[in-house]
Amino acid sequence: SMGTFCFQKHKIQKGLVIKSVRQFHLCSCELALALVERAWKRELKLIRALSCNIAVINFPPQLRSKSAAMASLSGRMLLVVLVTYQVLINSVLVQARSTGAPTAACSSMTPQHGFAASANTGFTVIPSVTSYTVGQTYTVTVSGPTNFKGFLCQARQGSTQIAVFQSPYPAGSQRISSGGCVDALTHTNANLKSSIVMNWRVASASTGSFQFVCSVVLSYQNFHVMIRSATVSVAAAPTTAAPTTPPVTTPGQTTTPPTTTPPTTTPAAPTTVPVVPNLAVSSTGCGTTKSCYRQPAACTGSADCNYFYSQRPVGNNLVEIELVAKSDGWVAVGFSDDQSMGMDDTLGCGVNSDGMTVDLKNGHNPGYANRLDNMNDPSELLGNRQASYVNGQLSCRFNRPLTNSSNLDRSFAAPNEYHLFFATNTMSSARGAANAFFPMHNSRPVITPQKYSITDVTKNFQSTSTSITATGCGTTKSCYRSPPTCTGESDCDYFYSQKSVGTLMVEIELAGKTDGWIAVGYSPDTVMGGNDDVLGCGIGTDGTSVYVKNSHNPSKALGNQLDDVNDPDAFLVNQQTSYSNGRVGCRFQRLQHTTSMNDRDFTRAYLYYLFFARNTLASAQGAANTPFLKHNMLPAISPSPYAVVDTTVADLSKAVELVTTAGCGVTKSCYRRPSTCTGQNDCTFLYTQRAIGLTRVEIGLAGKTNGWIAVGFSNDRTMGDDDVLGCIVGANGDTVYAKNAYNQGRTNVLDNATMPTISLTDIQSSFSNGQVACTMRRRLNTRSTFDKDLSSTKKYYLFFGTNTRTSGRGAQFGSLIGMHDSLPLISTSQYSVTEQSVANLGASAETALVKAHGFFMIIAWICFAGIGVFMPRFMKKAWPVPEGGIARWFKIHQPLMITVWLCTVIGFILILVHKNGTWSTASAHPAIGLTVFLLCSIQPFMAAIRKKLKPFQRKVFNWCHRTVGLVAHALGGIAVYLGLDLFRKSSGLSNAVLYLWAAWITIEALVWIILEAKLLIFPPRNPQEKLNEDANVRKAFALVYAMTCVVFGFIMAVMLVAHTQDTD
Repeated sequence: SMGTFCFQKHKIQKGLVIKSVRQFHLCSCELALALVERAWKRELKLIRALSCNIAVINFPPQLRSKSAAMASLSGRMLLVVLVTYQVLINSVLVQARSTGAPTAACSSMTPQHGFAASANTGFTVIPSVTSYTVGQTYTVTVSGPTNFKGFLCQARQGSTQIAVFQSPYPAGSQRISSGGCVDALTHTNANLKSSIVMNWRVASASTGSFQFVCSVVLSYQNFHVMIRSATVSVAAAPTTAAPTTPPVTTPGQTTTPPTTTPPTTTPAAPTTVPVVPNLAVSSTGCGTTKSCYRQPAACTGSADCNYFYSQRPVGNNLVEIELVAKSDGWVAVGFSDDQSMGMDDTLGCGVNSDGMTVDLKNGHNPGYANRLDNMNDPSELLGNRQASYVNGQLSCRFNRPLTNSSNLDRSFAAPNEYHLFFATNTMSSARGAANAFFPMHNSRPVITPQKYSITDVTKNFQSTSTSITATGCGTTKSCYRSPPTCTGESDCDYFYSQKSVGTLMVEIELAGKTDGWIAVGYSPDTVMGGNDDVLGCGIGTDGTSVYVKNSHNPSKALGNQLDDVNDPDAFLVNQQTSYSNGRVGCRFQRLQHTTSMNDRDFTRAYLYYLFFARNTLASAQGAANTPFLKHNMLPAISPSPYAVVDTTVADLSKAVELVTTAGCGVTKSCYRRPSTCTGQNDCTFLYTQRAIGLTRVEIGLAGKTNGWIAVGFSNDRTMGDDDVLGCIVGANGDTVYAKNAYNQGRTNVLDNATMPTISLTDIQSSFSNGQVACTMRRRLNTRSTFDKDLSSTKKYYLFFGTNTRTSGRGAQFGSLIGMHDSLPLISTSQYSVTEQSVANLGASAETALVKAHGFFMIIAWICFAGIGVFMPRFMKKAWPVPEGGIARWFKIHQPLMITVWLCTVIGFILILVHKNGTWSTASAHPAIGLTVFLLCSIQPFMAAIRKKLKPFQRKVFNWCHRTVGLVAHALGGIAVYLGLDLFRKSSGLSNAVLYLWAAWITIEALVWIILEAKLLIFPPRNPQEKLNEDANVRKAFALVYAMTCVVFGFIMAVMLVAHTQDTD
């Protein structure tokens, strides 16, 4: 036993033999940890699961990381105890065997699996008759909507078991009549079974009435108990007519001889129908004198139809049926109250096992299998029988009374209406004797979506589509439509809908314009592969048939694969299909949770991205047992994951809001920008937190970004040694990856480069139109050295960071959460991450040094730099140099430029300290700012060497000094604008500061343009005018310009410094 089990990560895999002491240590240790992790009340469940080799045990990462270190004697001893206990549980308590039910279960008929029985999902127990004749052998059928593994059946009068079962017993079954069992049939293996047909016979009329009672097992945890059949009673004895007596006469009366009615006898029907050389069945009269179904729709009858059916009333109490099919087996029609197989009336004809004669058969479907109404007279009640079988074309014509006394035949008289099932098995292996029922069809029957009267002669059934429409989208079903305004099968290029049916089933509708196939995929991410579940329908190679298929995509390289080649539409029931004029439609149902490992769980707890795919080419047609070929156009993918049972989404092409402000301050705490936003579609940044039980927290993140969005948990308001959770858009922009990381100083590092989501569960994400959203859950205390303890007693400052650029994207593995492109916002106070009562977590950027940096740069490059450059350019001529003195313009220029240089140096040092010497490429502001700093630093040194230059060298100096100053001035203004804009985005600074900057640059540009134009276009007429008029003009402009620079610059600096913490 120990050699059969070996833990690898999260799963127990069967067949991995323990080959070393080290492996034995690890396995025994993992078993010990499993019991430590699970409460005692769950131990029994664990051990039983081990015995079935199906256990999947999730260990916290901290326990997994210690497993190697805990390989001890106690762990090994515990393994031995567990295995021993497992054997005891199997032999004493569980008694759950794949070889049949134990005799101890015969009384309660309940498997001793340790789980409660589930509600019946549609399984039936149907006897072939409800009134029996003593000594006659009959059958009883157990079937249901899905395959099952085990069964236990008895005949009971109340709670008393009686013996009725007869051999031969069905394959894979056995009779048990010991212990607590009087007479029961059960399975001998765990192979999947679609139905079980058992023979029974009552030996004595004294047995009276009874019921068949069965239990079925679908899986170890899923079984239905005590499913009862209708009551079966002994048939009434035939009555004998009383002897006739002579009539009593009185005088004067006329004596009428007694009338006698000869006994009515039904002549025995021939076992086979004589074959007509070539029975001609024609479509003439379809829609006028008879109702028809034709496949293909334009075929004319027995000469060219793959399938043909017609009905017409004959006389007062008969209906004539015609059936044609390209078949070497059989062709039939079913009449049903619903669109599900079971409790149906069937009529048809089949090629006999000799390959020449043809049998007509009147039967019924008690469940998923066909049975004859009368094995001694298979064609009972069918008259005017004609048939032919020529070159693979099977045809037959017969009539049947509209009403009769058989309780197995439907009444065809008005106003009764039925769904019609058009079925066939084209294989020669489906042939049989006259008294053999029809075996399973080899393609899904076509089912009319509506009920029809069998006496109606006006219908062409093939023109009836699957009637898939957009009616109910957003109310009774969720839909995807392309184009969005289309109405359904008739005009949509692609249509998909989903809705829950009861508590266990989901109904899928697919329709569109295609000559190949149409399908939908269900994926946990937006990348094809990874075992995506795929459901769809494809047109057969004959260009007429439509096959529904259940498949999956194991990987992009392998493409599509059928779940079961031998059963391509496994678990897909209640199918309806249509194909006409290049438009295909199909409707089917599936259990929300199946037993197939390739089927996704469709219960409400699971969300999937939907892939809407098709191949419109006729070359993509295929047989029933072939997978879907590659699509010829890229599938559309839902921008958000959805629950398949959700019926409230009118348009699945729109992103669902994973993160909203609903419940902020009540069930969760939130931070949002702007403060009036409501969710991921209109919030620039949204963060939510809420406690999940006592051990977990759910984090929600959403915002406008093309890169990443994250939250950090820190002991202070300084970056470094922080726990970080975030979501990053994939490099191709089609996927969002969750990341668990931490800040090592100013650098972000993943907790685990190969498992970036370690410690995170229940991850959901979406990315659409530049809006990212994700939710995740994490243990409050993971015991990881990289993760903060988020227990309710711990409080942290919250860092809200983002990088909105596409350059901030990354891969699933290895990629870090890179540098933010704006200052992170930091909560104004420390909070517990389990706190749920804070509607708005106030936050601001850590801006003290940033504000000081901005203040000095505004003073330097808005207030003073412009005035300093203005003086030598325009005021040299206005203020002549006095003899032996220093020019007035220079007295202003020099101190201003020294002040500019000092402010620039101080501002540069402040931001260098704030950034810890790190460099950011998220914005052009750092690069331009550094250029300004270097140009500004050159100017004082250039000025210092001016006096030592010769006259011709001064010309070169003047041009260099002037150029460097003008470039630095221009770049300085741009750097100030970019810096203010960054600060506005990160801290909520008013847009007014940018309007002031725009006003300042406008006035500066006008002043410079006017003065330059006056010098170039309107030169002074004489030297005196130059000295007087021009000087006055320049002084006026200098005053206006200086006031503009000082006032606007001072206001901008004050707004920056006075800006308070963001309270959004």
